[in-house]
Amino acid sequence: MLLFDPVDGVRVAGAVLPGHVEVRVGGGTGLVDRDGVPAEQGRDVGQDDRPVVVVELVAVVAEHRDPADAAGFEQLAEAADIGQVLPQQDPLLIGDRPFEVVVVGLQERRRVIRVPGEGVRRHQRVIVVHTVHRTGLLRHRIRGDAGPVGAGGYSGAYTVARDRRQPRMQEELKGMTDAQYVTTGGDDPRKVELVGLTFDDVLLLPAASDVVPSNVVTKTQLTRNITLNVPIISAAMDTVTEGRMAVAMARQGGMGIMHRNLSIADQAEQVEIVKRSEAGMVSDPVTCTPDMTIAEVDALCARYRISGLPVVDAEGMLVGICTNRDMRFEEDFSAKVADVMTPMPLIVAEEGVSADAALRLLSQHKVEKLPIVNGAGKLTGLITVKDFAKREKFPNAAKDGSGRLLCGASIGTGEDSLRRAGTLVDAGVDALVVDTAHAHNTGVLDMVARVKKEFGDKIDVIGGNLATRGAAEAMIEAGADAIKVGIGPGSICTTRVVAGVGAPQITAILEAAVPARKAGVPIIADGGMQYSGDIAKALAAGASSVMLGSLLAGTTEAPGEITVVNGKQYKMYRGMGSLGAMKGRGLHGEQRSYSKDRYFQADVTSEEKLVPEGIEGRIPFRGDAGAIVYQMVGGLRAAMGYTGSHTIAELNDAHFVQITGAGLRESHPHDITMTVEAPNYYQR
Repeated sequence: MLLFDPVDGVRVAGAVLPGHVEVRVGGGTGLVDRDGVPAEQGRDVGQDDRPVVVVELVAVVAEHRDPADAAGFEQLAEAADIGQVLPQQDPLLIGDRPFEVVVVGLQERRRVIRVPGEGVRRHQRVIVVHTVHRTGLLRHRIRGDAGPVGAGGYSGAYTVARDRRQPRMQEELKGMTDAQYVTTGGDDPRKVELVGLTFDDVLLLPAASDVVPSNVVTKTQLTRNITLNVPIISAAMDTVTEGRMAVAMARQGGMGIMHRNLSIADQAEQVEIVKRSEAGMVSDPVTCTPDMTIAEVDALCARYRISGLPVVDAEGMLVGICTNRDMRFEEDFSAKVADVMTPMPLIVAEEGVSADAALRLLSQHKVEKLPIVNGAGKLTGLITVKDFAKREKFPNAAKDGSGRLLCGASIGTGEDSLRRAGTLVDAGVDALVVDTAHAHNTGVLDMVARVKKEFGDKIDVIGGNLATRGAAEAMIEAGADAIKVGIGPGSICTTRVVAGVGAPQITAILEAAVPARKAGVPIIADGGMQYSGDIAKALAAGASSVMLGSLLAGTTEAPGEITVVNGKQYKMYRGMGSLGAMKGRGLHGEQRSYSKDRYFQADVTSEEKLVPEGIEGRIPFRGDAGAIVYQMVGGLRAAMGYTGSHTIAELNDAHFVQITGAGLRESHPHDITMTVEAPNYYQR
């Protein structure tokens, strides 16, 4: 028979939960009070201030441990800070075979229930406990009131309500060999760690909701110290993110991560483009001198996408301004700035001017640029009318404390990585990503620790990529301010096929989220997302933000030219582990190679010896990145409405249902020929 022997209460994380006990095995249920007398199913929850405790046994976990295994089990339990959640005086019996329940994982979430007979709603705490073994799988659902838990507890007995399947199950278990108890084969129940799930394997379950999608809050933590207004960042790939994409992402409330398949100087220049694109006040404006030529000024304006420059002398004193209006009708581009500029006196403001006062000066004098000077007349900043216009056009933009757009950049683990990091910090980067294919590596963890120690007072450090709980724990210990999760899920990545290594993305996020949540370290889900619903699933699994590659690679702002094939427009998209990226074959034919160390092949001197872990291809042109982000966030808002989540943090507590192949087919449009495409859906 299947039973629990008497125990003293139910102990969860050191606290004893007294009250009624309901035990469900398979589909059966039974409700008893603390005296062992069957209770009515409609009985009030938490009557006499005693919470209801529900223990749901879905399957068997493992054989009763040998005494020699006890230390290992207890070590796992200690690591989870839980201990023995269901203490037993005697082992759990299945037929003639003894089993012991040792629990090492804990999730806690809150739900709202309706109390029978009272017509009121009561908040409940739901504690989901996972066992040591994840194949086999014993799962308990312990539910209790959210109010204070009594310290006393009581002595009672677990009674088991049997369903019609139990006798057959017990007969099947009798006489089985040890190997037969491991459903995946072999005699080691831990050889196959998990059942891996990805986005197409699950759906979010709808829940009771008072949430209107337009009113949800999509603000989230990218890192410990950086907040985004939408939980989306663009991938550090040379066909996805350079300055133009990073600007577009920050204006939408997200952030771009600058790829590192560039020289140090070029990567820093891309960061500067973002930081100079708009600000409350540009504290270090680009300037020119009177002896420069118009051609040189025009090149600077094109480089930084600006329309004019203040003119300063050798001591930094403001002597004039040179704008596109001054240069527009000049035919001789070798002419000096001194000959065409608008000289002093100019409309200027002194240091400390307020935004409202600056706007009044711009409006009153009908000028577009307002130089800021100190008492001696030295240029110290610049305010432009475009910054005010951009503030109104992009109210959700993600900005730093100085009003500049947020920007991140990736570095590697090579010899020049610290020098690259220092240059990027000087350029104004907000976060550095130590970006590798396998972050659970000593060299990567050491680099995270070194960057954090050297620059941690100025920027946040993100470590990745990883896919396991142990890797997340190691990265947190190294000092990372955020963790990037994903090994092989990207559409252009072949790591899982070439190396046979990886973890489906939902499972990877769920695993990494366990230590990350305890440490308060945000998770970035990187790769594998094809639709906006996948973003919602990633966040519900435990991520705080997502990194997109293919969904943004076909946009106007992505690096590379638009090509036309059979009348359709495309843009190039490739993995950073592709031959083109690792050989240094640039988008415009130039030679450069800074991404080999991401795949631990920096020491490969012959390009013929490279082992690629990615492919090159083309992706349909999709228009502006802003429109794509809008649709992605719109889908996320819809998901939050369906699940009753006001915030991203509440979405983290949503529940999944695992689906079959038939369920996936049913989820997509079917039995119809699509004639008009939707902006947020395409057929695969």
